[in-house]
Amino acid sequence: MLTSINTSNSPKDNILEQQYMYIWIDVLGTKNFLRNNNNNTKILNNILDNLKKRFKENDYKIEVKSIGDGLLLSLVISNISFIIFQEIIQFIENTQISFILENEANFFLRGGIAIVIDTEIEQNQYTVNRGLAMAVNIESKSVHWPVIGTDEDNLKVLKNIFSADTDKIQEIFINDYNAKGEKLYFINFLNSISKNKLSNFIQCINKQFDKINIKKNCSLRNKYFFLIKHIAIQTSDTKYLSLNNKNRINEEM
Repeated sequence: MLTSINTSNSPKDNILEQQYMYIWIDVLGTKNFLRNNNNNTKILNNILDNLKKRFKENDYKIEVKSIGDGLLLSLVISNISFIIFQEIIQFIENTQISFILENEANFFLRGGIAIVIDTEIEQNQYTVNRGLAMAVNIESKSVHWPVIGTDEDNLKVLKNIFSADTDKIQEIFINDYNAKGEKLYFINFLNSISKNKLSNFIQCINKQFDKINIKKNCSLRNKYFFLIKHIAIQTSDTKYLSLNNKNRINEEM
């Protein structure tokens, strides 16, 4: 139930509670960028401001707030159709892949999606709220790869909201596993990329991947490799991948 009715005179009792989708997005690569660019915070802030602007230019009433080098997206989803929900996810996909390509894979987006029963006051008035806390918790504990995803519990809530489209919900999110072997469901940004852009994207990934010292940055290298493996599985084509990466994919698949 999304609303509660009682006879109390408290102002809170007249506030409508609705189901919100909160997405905490962490921009990966900011520390390395500052270290390799003489701490040029001006350039980095311009990059982050551009990302915020992209997310704010939407037709779906998505609220966007900057918090450090991350963003918090929030919107009501209890009163929208499944078609609109699909459009929102596609908008996020487009923004995600455009940002990565524009910055030649120097930055990636990792995000946590949480579905929270909330009020408009709670959502708009406070920077730190329950939705942010839950989305950050999912991003930090469940999403170990450079993707925007959620856990099984929140996916079930989405299925309940769009009950007539349970199977289609599953199609929007790729089913995989995080570094702890737990189920992870993430937005498939490859849905929004052309063949030409895919080629550019893979070249950027390989370039960044090959620069990493595996002994010093094994965790970072694994994040890039997750994307490479995801591309190979989704496209069923490894022709763009470097020989080293092809061998690793063949070993793991």
